[in-house]
Amino acid sequence: MSPEAIHALISGYYKPSSPRDLRFPTDDVDRIERYFGCVVPTDFRVFRELLPGYGVEGDHLPPDEIEAVYESEIAHNPNFAKSHLPFYSVGNGDHICLSISACPNSPVLYVAHDDPTVSVLAPSFDAFLQDPDWFG
Repeated sequence: MSPEAIHALISGYYKPSSPRDLRFPTDDVDRIERYFGCVVPTDFRVFRELLPGYGVEGDHLPPDEIEAVYESEIAHNPNFAKSHLPFYSVGNGDHICLSISACPNSPVLYVAHDDPTVSVLAPSFDAFLQDPDWFG
């Protein structure tokens, strides 16, 4: 999906927010990539660059929270693998993640806190953005 298409998708669902959500710094994706040592999908990068400028619903995690959630899940959740990059908190203890080992071509994963089964929500971040059950 092109950056313009992602912008059109986001702006079709959400209104621009003012002021910018400062929880998401301008180096958001760079921090995530440095911390996890991987290159995230381009569509993920484009989305994250747009995220602070729109009133996007849900619990999209800022980079400092991504790091804290990752460390906590690794320490306390036997179902959470070191290859999971959590970017969204579902609110029930579960997370939506990318696969560090599959980046930049990662599927979008649903990782439960109480079930060892990891589900593939979408084969790519692009497909995840286009799924109205999860986004929009």
